[in-house]
Amino acid sequence: MENGVEGLIRLAGSSSLVAMSVSRRAMLSASGLAVAAAGVAALPSTAQSRSPQQSASSGVRTGADTSAATHWRFLAGRRVGVITNQTGVLEDFTPIVNSMVADGVDVRVILAPEFGYTGGGADLDDATDPSTGITIENVFQVGAAEWDALLSRFDLDTIVFDVAQLGARYESQIWTLWAAMRALAKRNQTLVVLDRPNPAGGQAYGPVLESTHFSDVGLVPLALQHGLTVGELAGYFRSQLTSGSVQLQVAQADGWTRQRANSSEDGLLVPVRPKVTSICTGLLYPGMELLSAAHVACGTGTDRPYEVVGAPYFDDEFVRDLQGQDLPGVRFRPITFRPTAGPFRDELCHGVQIHVTSTTALDPIRIGVSILSTMRRRYLEFSWRILDNGANDRGRRMELLTGEPRTRVLIGASAHGAAINDSWQAKLHEFRLATQSSLLYAGGR
Repeated sequence: MENGVEGLIRLAGSSSLVAMSVSRRAMLSASGLAVAAAGVAALPSTAQSRSPQQSASSGVRTGADTSAATHWRFLAGRRVGVITNQTGVLEDFTPIVNSMVADGVDVRVILAPEFGYTGGGADLDDATDPSTGITIENVFQVGAAEWDALLSRFDLDTIVFDVAQLGARYESQIWTLWAAMRALAKRNQTLVVLDRPNPAGGQAYGPVLESTHFSDVGLVPLALQHGLTVGELAGYFRSQLTSGSVQLQVAQADGWTRQRANSSEDGLLVPVRPKVTSICTGLLYPGMELLSAAHVACGTGTDRPYEVVGAPYFDDEFVRDLQGQDLPGVRFRPITFRPTAGPFRDELCHGVQIHVTSTTALDPIRIGVSILSTMRRRYLEFSWRILDNGANDRGRRMELLTGEPRTRVLIGASAHGAAINDSWQAKLHEFRLATQSSLLYAGGR
């Protein structure tokens, strides 16, 4: 699904490649990384045989960089498909596929998620990658039968996944990962995740998806901001498989902890989606995407997507109300702007700009819902999203995004953001417990 948002991902981060058994139990190792307590087969050492650039500012290295340092020897003899896009690069911006091919890995197909291999849109991808000659296949929203056919057609026994994320449940790329895992499970085949830090940090926030609201943007119970790296997500996803088995291997991110959210000091940055303008956009995305469920200008058609919110009828009380809620990690500044796209296009809008003051205290889900509840309480003009045919969707998109009905109902009843946040906590606690055994990195949740 096109969410119309982008993020910036730090290019730094990863240490050892670890193979995890189906029955793995996690514990903290002396190094501060969570690894399986039993059934772990260490793959060939990732001690540097090259000297890949390491970010001096962040001290974090990705699984891709460390794996490339070994000349990808753990992939020797495997028939490989690679799920990746423009974010799947080494710290010197070399695409991982190019690095693998240069070291003799048998890469048979590039499997492109939403927005395509180059990030400009799947329709812009060539049938083959011009730099390697490898076939590119679009796997966005590909079904089970098509996945099975792809594995057979290219005779794959291993899929490598390296796609950076923003840490939100409704990012389509993680559901491409889920679909690939289900296909691999039928064949007891291997998934290798080249892990990267979660730029939102390792904390879980927001409502947890309920089975009654499964959709293309959620097929497994997951918190809206899940607080997991892709490697940890893969471990959790494997526990949710109802049949078959995936041989999961994760190249962990070295130097990252759960308390570490992205900042401008964390090294090189690569756009995750087509229109990102700042790190702030990426950090706010998990919560501010919720505003797409309402008829409000939320930065589309400006140079600050998801950082500004407004409407022609907002007044100074809107700003004062938000400032008085003492939402952690942000401050609000009055602003007037004229969006060139989206709701209220070319109209003068009054509202707020959101300034992130603390990445560790930030709870973007609570911020997004608090803005929606403030709109509903203060203005009779409040409306859910208006469809192309002029109809009001009556909050259906809101339920799709939150993955449950209660948040929409509470906003409709003019509940305050703090009360709505409290309504999620019991299920959020259950989610944290359910994912505990999949954690790979130190730090509380």
